Amino acid sequence: MKQKTRTVKKHQHLCLTVLALVTQAWQLPAQADELGSPARTETSAPDKNNAVTQAEDGFGNQAGKESIGIYSDSNVRGFSPGKAGNLRIEGMYFDKRAYLGHLLLDGSKVRIGTTVTGYPFPAPTGIVDYQLRKAGDQAEYSYSVELENSIRGAGDRALDVNALLPLTAPDARVKMGISVAASAFKELTPQHEASYYRSAAIVGHIRSADQGDTAFELLPFYSHDQVPYETPHSYWYVPDGKLPPAESYHIANKSAMKADWMRGHGHSRTLGIIYQQQLPGQWLIKGSLIRSAADSPRSETHVIEQLSANHWQNSYYSEKNVTKQADSAELRLSKTLQHEDSRQQFHLVWRGRRSEQRYGGEAYADLGTVAFRQQFAELTLPATPPDFQYGERSLDRVRQNNLGLAYEYKNARATLNLGLMKSYYDKQTWTGTAQERSFVRMQDQPLLGYWNLSLALGAGYSLYGGQTQGLEESGVAPVSASNRFAALPAIHTSQKDAGLRWKWQQDERSLNAVLGYFEVSKPHYGFNSQQVYVQTGQVQHRGLEGSIAGNLTPHLNLVMAAVYLDARVNQPLSNTARVRPVASVPLEVRSYLEYSPPQLPNSSADLGLQYTGPQTSSESSDSRLDKKVLVQLGLRHQLDWGKAKLQLRFQVSNLFNRDTWEVDSDNTFFPGRPRSWRLIMTLTH
Repeated sequence: MKQKTRTVKKHQHLCLTVLALVTQAWQLPAQADELGSPARTETSAPDKNNAVTQAEDGFGNQAGKESIGIYSDSNVRGFSPGKAGNLRIEGMYFDKRAYLGHLLLDGSKVRIGTTVTGYPFPAPTGIVDYQLRKAGDQAEYSYSVELENSIRGAGDRALDVNALLPLTAPDARVKMGISVAASAFKELTPQHEASYYRSAAIVGHIRSADQGDTAFELLPFYSHDQVPYETPHSYWYVPDGKLPPAESYHIANKSAMKADWMRGHGHSRTLGIIYQQQLPGQWLIKGSLIRSAADSPRSETHVIEQLSANHWQNSYYSEKNVTKQADSAELRLSKTLQHEDSRQQFHLVWRGRRSEQRYGGEAYADLGTVAFRQQFAELTLPATPPDFQYGERSLDRVRQNNLGLAYEYKNARATLNLGLMKSYYDKQTWTGTAQERSFVRMQDQPLLGYWNLSLALGAGYSLYGGQTQGLEESGVAPVSASNRFAALPAIHTSQKDAGLRWKWQQDERSLNAVLGYFEVSKPHYGFNSQQVYVQTGQVQHRGLEGSIAGNLTPHLNLVMAAVYLDARVNQPLSNTARVRPVASVPLEVRSYLEYSPPQLPNSSADLGLQYTGPQTSSESSDSRLDKKVLVQLGLRHQLDWGKAKLQLRFQVSNLFNRDTWEVDSDNTFFPGRPRSWRLIMTLTH
């Protein structure tokens, strides 16, 4: 026991020493200078940074810094669940306004189709559920160093320190633990745009050892993210939606590293508490209170706009004192009725949020024109700041309350979920100067319902289907809009989906397959003739999505997912009958293979393939980007180093160095990453 105590104290001293070094680095002034891996058969403890070790599908999973799947918190079925407000922490509602980093989280899961069965109050554009990083009964310390380079030079650098510390004895009636983490991250893009970030997070974990009628769990958490400096990435605006010239993909912005005036800075924080209490009689109470806030004393945007075939306007936009914050709360009372061959659950739910955002008043600077006459052209920026003339900012305040009742019935053959929620939405916006202040108020009180049903057919097959209504935020206007960053009103959305699921297992082999149809409808926002971002019609996304995941052999794993999307805007203001919404992609495929040789049980090699069909870049001209195929290779090796374990993770992305562009908004692009390689070294003990 004394030896064990000395060992724990030694580990704690080492962890606290490294945390002190990171904290010391936090105080020093900073100097400027994609696909995850698939599941594999584990021979030891599961790898927390393998996104599909515990995944049942390829729709969207994240573990640590690695993620896989066709969906994410920014894209589900062609829409953004993050902008729509469909995010959860440990299943509890919250309004995200700040960066939510990996230090606070163990991972996340995209819930759509069959995975929302049994989930109270799903959302039309899917739900992304984050899991907090929680301490258990065993102490664990990890230190991670990340190095990335691209074919165009040095890239990102990162240092992470994590500690999972139990604070009570394993046999205590009330167990307590704490997760502490800190990181420093330097970003250097292939365009030589440098940024620096520092983060810290802490998660408490208090729970009862007894999991009976009085079991409880308490999760207080806090994260803080600082941005000492951030160089804005460049966006390219092309009026006809065609790609910028090939030379612009390789443009360098080296002068930005010397122009301190163009760097933004700020900080964000996420804090909250989640509590659940089991009560006698199969009652359960869950509650949460979460704040998400971000402050940006300076926020910058760089747009390069085409004037003629070979001349471009170099424009710069600056905002100051931009603030966003939201307080979210949920209270849920659940009652379970357990029968011999079935179960019923009733949920009474209240959700509320209060948010405030100050934005706008941006200043514009004309930095001259750019001509591309050579492959590796450089942007030239002034060393001294322009004379920015800031305008008046706008203020948005939102108050929303939701009261709902949900019901679930489950037996061996079927699961049925029903729910109704009454929403009270109130949004107030102030714009203009103090002398000429304008005020707009938008209110809505919809009654929203949902149902979904799952039926077991036998032999591992099951059918699912459902319909969901929602009231969602529609985000803000993009950077290329004349009303950029303007907050948009809440919108009514609806979704229908149905599909077939199949599960198979034989010895050490298993497969889980899903094939489904979906249809999502909501108001559509786009640009009018004055480049103002407004509602232009109704958008409908219909399509098929499929996934297959599992072990083909004990040493070969496959995760594959695809989505076929028919996205159309109906009755736009341009009087065009039907157009494709910007950024929509007709077909996307993600495939991952990983092989772990039996002769090398602690090593594996993986292959990732990403296909993206022609992406719509302009609604007015119906322009599309070319389809693209990206390849990723990876290696993973774990070795024992004394009582610790050292994991080496090496990845090469965009193996064939394809020049790729991403669509930000209508006619607006930003460059993808060239061939890059990344090495992550993680020491855990």
